[in-house]
Amino acid sequence: MVNLRIIKNITWLLFDKLFRITVGMFVFVYMARSLDVEGIGLYSFIISFSVLLNAVANFGLKNQIIKDLVFYKRSVSRIINSAIVFRVSLGFIIYGLVVIYSSLFDSVSEDSYLLLVASASVILSSSDVIKYLYEAKVRYKIVVLIENFSFILCSFGRFYAIIRGFDVEIFVYIYVLEILLTTITLYTIQFKKRILKFTVINKRYIKKLFFNCLPLVVSSISWIAYTRSDQLMLKYISGVESVGLYSVALKLSDAIILIPSILVTTMIPIISKVRPKNKILYENKIKNLYGFTLTISMLLSFIICFMSSTVVNILYGVAFIESATVLNIMVWCSLFYSMATISGRYLVNEGLQKYTMYRHLSALGLNILLNLILIPLYNEVGAAVSSLISLISANYFFDLINRKTRVCFYHKTFGLLYIPLKSIEFVGKLGVRK
Repeated sequence: MVNLRIIKNITWLLFDKLFRITVGMFVFVYMARSLDVEGIGLYSFIISFSVLLNAVANFGLKNQIIKDLVFYKRSVSRIINSAIVFRVSLGFIIYGLVVIYSSLFDSVSEDSYLLLVASASVILSSSDVIKYLYEAKVRYKIVVLIENFSFILCSFGRFYAIIRGFDVEIFVYIYVLEILLTTITLYTIQFKKRILKFTVINKRYIKKLFFNCLPLVVSSISWIAYTRSDQLMLKYISGVESVGLYSVALKLSDAIILIPSILVTTMIPIISKVRPKNKILYENKIKNLYGFTLTISMLLSFIICFMSSTVVNILYGVAFIESATVLNIMVWCSLFYSMATISGRYLVNEGLQKYTMYRHLSALGLNILLNLILIPLYNEVGAAVSSLISLISANYFFDLINRKTRVCFYHKTFGLLYIPLKSIEFVGKLGVRK
């Protein structure tokens, strides 16, 4: 029964990711052609800023809430309602700070106005808490349908804007509208199911979330700041044209993470339930998860490297051909993104989430330092090299240094050598049989 449920959810997630990436890529291609290199660079910069704010507002809640929902099934309403109140409050505080900063230091520029519009998502995306409920239950169908309904409507809106030749401002409005539609729908469903009852808010649980997630929020902010710092720094050091070239490669490389991310998102809650019953089996399942995800990531990365110039030229045209070099570098980041996702959940289960914070802080610090050196010399290519080096250092070699995280290093090494090790094991079994 569990296996059937896993298969169903993997199917829904696969459909969701494939559909959104395929359609999203198609829309992004025409947006890039319509807005040109500088326009798509400005749009990518604004969205990156919005994503960074949402990372602050999410406060590292995801892993902690999912863990609580899995182990405290009778307290679902208390957990969800308390978390929503906490998340919405953070959203208003952060947006207020952005408004104050903008009015004091940057009130006249068009970029500032668009940043304020996009930043409204920091409040609207509070419905992410409800998504955690479905993730903990390994039931993604409803979320997939809701998000794709909003996505389809707004994709039509983007195509209309492209046909009419609208500028970046309209695309930013559509970005916020998509989040708003998803949020309204998710809240409406939960109200009807009577999950949302703000009379069951527990101040103790909010306090628990604050202190338990404090290491995770620094970690989450560091991680998102790290993944978005390239675009932010490129804008101020090299200009929006470099951001445009970089964002095109980033969009393509995101497709590489599709299948590994589905496996991790689906399997981690199931694997986590094994831990209290059988720690050895739990560790073996984690190792095999690394093996599957990293093997898939490596195979896809090799394929993309051979086809990068052709893919970029066909999709975006000659104006974006320089993005191919960036893409050849960034596809290899998928391995270490997968490592970070699995080990982050593993450390939460082990109560070692502070090491995730240290790891992400080291990645952010190293990435900023390398960007300051390499972006002035190599522009978007320098930013891509900085990302890869930082990821390797923070999400692989960092675990070797600390005794408590060293098991993660062994897991990751096993994952990287999964095919050779399994081949040796297979040959050994054949020898024994003979």
